[in-house]
Amino acid sequence: MISPYYFSVVPERLKASTEHDVNRMELRPDNPKDGSDKFYRAIIEFAKH
Repeated sequence: MISPYYFSVVPERLKASTEHDVNRMELRPDNPKDGSDKFYRAIIEFAKH
């Protein structure tokens, strides 16, 4: 599977305060852009089974 979404390993304190296009695809439960939050929750649910 190839996905344009990603999990970031950069700590919050070191992330840039400006938003770049790639930031929209960061998988986080609090990132509603481009459905990233929904995809994050789907992965968590899938991993439970």
